Amino acid sequence: MLAICVVWQFIWSLCQAVRDTTADNRHISPAPENDGDDCPSATPSGLDLRSLALEGPDFTFMKSREFFLSKTASCDDPMHGVELEKVKKDTNAKRAQLAQRFRVKQVKTVLQSAVQNKLSTKTVKEAVMGVPGEEEQVPAVELHLFPEDPKKVNSSWRALLVPTTPKAFGTWFLCQPTPSSPRCIAKLPFEALPFHPSSVVRGWYAVLDRYKSSPALLISLMEAVLACGSLLLLALAISAVYVMVKGRGASKQDGGEEADEPEGSLLAKTDWSFPCTFHLTQHAQLYQESGEKVQDDPLDAGSCVVVQEVQKGKVRLSLASLVLSGDVADVIRTPLGKPKETLWGRLETPAGWLLLSKEGERMPRVVTDKTNVIFSTHTDLLPSLPVLLRGILVLLSVHVSSQWILVEFFTSMNSFARLMTLMFGTLATHLLVVLERYRTYALAMQYDEVLQRKRHLLRLPATHLKMLVVFAVLQAAILTIIIEKLVAGSSKQLVTELCFLLCQAMHGKAMYDNSAVRLKWREPQLASKEVYTATVKAMPSTSDHPARLSSKRTQSLSVVRHVTCTVVLIAMMLVARITLDVLQLRGELVHYGFTRGKLIYPPGSSAFHNTLLLDRNADSITVDLHLGEFTRGVEMDLAHPLLTEEDQERGSLFLNMSGELQLSLPSGPLYSRLSLLAVGDYVNTTYVIHILRVGKAISLGLSGSFNETRHPELAGTTFLEERTLRYQLRHRVWYVPDIDFSANITLLVKMTSLVFAPMVAGSQEQADTIADSIPRVAERCHRESAGYDCVVEETVNVGSSQFCIYQHSAEHSVFPDLGNAGVAGPDSGMLPWLQDIQFSGNWVRLTPGPDFDAEAVGNHSLNTVYRLTGLLKVQDDDTAIQIAATEDLTNTEALRAQLMVVSGAPRPLLQVRDESDACFLLPTFSLDGPLDYAICGAHGALDQVEAFVTDSRFHVIPEDLQEPGNCGIVRRRGFRSVRKDDSGCGAWCQRYLPRGARYDMTVSHSPSRCFDLALDLENATALEGSLWMTMSVRDSRGCLDAGWLTRAVRLNSSASVKELLEWDADANQIWMGVTPLQTAAAAQLASLSCAYLLRIAFARNSVSWNVVNLWFWQDGGGCRS
Repeated sequence: MLAICVVWQFIWSLCQAVRDTTADNRHISPAPENDGDDCPSATPSGLDLRSLALEGPDFTFMKSREFFLSKTASCDDPMHGVELEKVKKDTNAKRAQLAQRFRVKQVKTVLQSAVQNKLSTKTVKEAVMGVPGEEEQVPAVELHLFPEDPKKVNSSWRALLVPTTPKAFGTWFLCQPTPSSPRCIAKLPFEALPFHPSSVVRGWYAVLDRYKSSPALLISLMEAVLACGSLLLLALAISAVYVMVKGRGASKQDGGEEADEPEGSLLAKTDWSFPCTFHLTQHAQLYQESGEKVQDDPLDAGSCVVVQEVQKGKVRLSLASLVLSGDVADVIRTPLGKPKETLWGRLETPAGWLLLSKEGERMPRVVTDKTNVIFSTHTDLLPSLPVLLRGILVLLSVHVSSQWILVEFFTSMNSFARLMTLMFGTLATHLLVVLERYRTYALAMQYDEVLQRKRHLLRLPATHLKMLVVFAVLQAAILTIIIEKLVAGSSKQLVTELCFLLCQAMHGKAMYDNSAVRLKWREPQLASKEVYTATVKAMPSTSDHPARLSSKRTQSLSVVRHVTCTVVLIAMMLVARITLDVLQLRGELVHYGFTRGKLIYPPGSSAFHNTLLLDRNADSITVDLHLGEFTRGVEMDLAHPLLTEEDQERGSLFLNMSGELQLSLPSGPLYSRLSLLAVGDYVNTTYVIHILRVGKAISLGLSGSFNETRHPELAGTTFLEERTLRYQLRHRVWYVPDIDFSANITLLVKMTSLVFAPMVAGSQEQADTIADSIPRVAERCHRESAGYDCVVEETVNVGSSQFCIYQHSAEHSVFPDLGNAGVAGPDSGMLPWLQDIQFSGNWVRLTPGPDFDAEAVGNHSLNTVYRLTGLLKVQDDDTAIQIAATEDLTNTEALRAQLMVVSGAPRPLLQVRDESDACFLLPTFSLDGPLDYAICGAHGALDQVEAFVTDSRFHVIPEDLQEPGNCGIVRRRGFRSVRKDDSGCGAWCQRYLPRGARYDMTVSHSPSRCFDLALDLENATALEGSLWMTMSVRDSRGCLDAGWLTRAVRLNSSASVKELLEWDADANQIWMGVTPLQTAAAAQLASLSCAYLLRIAFARNSVSWNVVNLWFWQDGGGCRS
């Protein structure tokens, strides 16, 4: 399994090199010197995420979708040759793609599938080539707009630029399309990514490299271990092959000079004297020359045999006989035509051939009578090579198991520092045990060399105390961490912790065995396990180590050395790989989505900032979150200017599993910030969703034709006029020229999508320096004229403060840059979402009347037009247009705009300059008042009256008239509203009908007209002010006695009678056959006071007492006393 891990790492790196074209992604072409001096430079954002910020952006969010990156400030070299990051669309594919970061777990999954016979081609293909599935491309640099303080309406805004691909981390220039000037928006000196050895082969860490707080040094160190380990493993493989070839050649050259047997090898003996007598050291079979057994029972050990002759390779044993003998090497070499060399001796009694010696055997098969007993090193001190290798591999398996337990179960129970202590402590104990075992084996080889050649016992040193102390300290530290968890009762994985402790105990047992086995240098063992005749002699001890080892021992030691180095490298590489995996164990979201609105960039684990376009009417959204494998939960926090601290505390939510959650937020144009804190075992990840509100700039259009009979000069001319919905809501009357209402009339409603970002706050002078398409924040909408200065306006109350969000104009089209250099990204779906009319909640209806028909304008247009044509009754007072404007397919409150079309120009508004009691207008001007007015008072004059219209497209033309009257000359000024020739009206500028026969409004200057209006209004104060006008009349007496007193008596206005009498009006003056007194008597006006009657009776001597008596009698004698 360990070899597979290493091979897997190597194969995976090669596959990544083939699959990832960004192998050389750290090389960024530097910007030319002095390039971009006139282009402002972005500053570091201050976030942990490597990014830049632009303060106070002077472009709209819509406009930013057209921006792109260029290598030069002249914007003539757009970014190219950049491999954009790709995100799976399917959530399961995203999760599988994220799982590929954890190589150790991936290897375990593959091996587990192989063991369970569930390994499929799909599993291997996904592991090597990646997870299949539909993908979305992420732009090289993301651009987001947001206010610095989301809780303040008038906070300054910033543009955040976040690189997402390795090649973007360099110096670039943010540019806008050619028609714009200047083209360069900002210089973007992105901070370079930290260099890692893996960047040469497989790119970068999409998460770790983008955060400044990531331990870059630790990552580089672990990758250096992997890189160096891979090279050393390759070097070890080459060295092993070289040593094997060289060792075989050396063995052939040396012959029997370095035989391991204590006696001379019979294969190399030449001075034979027959017959020879030998004793068997082990049981043996007799064979015929054909290779068949002579007898079934073998000769016993210790038997005495007499050899008559010897021959090499005399008998060729069958393969079955070789297998039964247990010589695996010979079994392998014989079919290849390279069998081991053998020496056979012929016996007479019993007759047959006996195998005397065989190549590579240490223990002689036969010995002479006077031979000494042959000893070998204790098997515990010097185990056989297969046993030793098996033990090393067992230890490595135990180490791998302990590391797997750590990364699989301990990550959620221990802090990062504790886990690293456990991981590296476990690695250190394993390395100490493995190295100590190799050192013991090397000493055992020297011991065996001395034992076999000199028959001396080599004294072996004990294990170094320092090594034992270090091992004990490491074990104690590991045990302390584990036992502390167990004692504290915070352990959640008791079985796995006990298994981990068992692994450590096995390493401790191995270290103890390595230390104890060295004491067995005094306990050599008999080389043969069978009894034969030999002489036993004492063997002295020595401290002299051999100068060199035999070729066989050297070759065996070399094998163990290579295996030990391989095991050490694999263990270190495993821990390095696990460390890199652990560094990526962070809280993260595999996917996040919203049921309403449109996310600008593809959501995923690496989309740390994203922008959500949400309809301004939305007051709730449903968040769909898919948590990562190592994520404990997600804490959600919403920031909005209308949310108080208490609201935010109550609104903080925690989701501990994947699912949907409904979130309430205030509606309106203000920015909202949704922070999603993915809580992990070691590192938390914050995902910030910038919620920008989308609104509609709605305008109404009216078109019609002219009657060719009344206006033959306008035949074929079409009247067309537009106004904003905001203006229509405040002014329901729509003034049009003399169009033909008996023909078809067309109503148009145009909706233009706009995003309320950024919002500029400040004085009007500051706001006037930026584009009109950027929303503004102020106390009110500063300009107002026929609704053409603010396409949207909304008042927002925040606590005790009031703000006005308004925008002077809207952008009607946008051309997103869908290339690799654009910040919008190749897969931007913003424009289709805004243009969608089939699944949106937009509709328009005429009440009473039918619905409007919707139609899209163009591929890059932000407008949607609704049209209604027919014989429309738009002149009725009860006509209205209902408009529902929302980007989502949801019910929303429809706006009701009252509409009444009037053939004519707007009514002039009258205003008296320096108005006072001596200069005033009768009656007081009102929009719904009469068409005729009079300027009255001692100082009243026509020049004091100003006439104007609020609609800047019109102006008022005055015309003066005069005629004689009973109180002097009557001067009259007529006012008419006329469309300006330069207002875009064309040939029908003068076709607005006046309200009167000739004028829209008239103002007169005459005492008689003022008296008349004052008496009709029963306004004695106005009458008093108007009486002063008689001072400038030549015949003032005739003007006063022109029946005004009689009229005042008829109106029963005592105040007016009083004013006229005070100005010496004649009560006996006959007007139209009657006097004022007669009028009062005839009408029986008892309301006049006695004082007034007496004054009328005695004011002049011509009044008789009969008249007075008649008055009193009719009054019932109320004044007789």
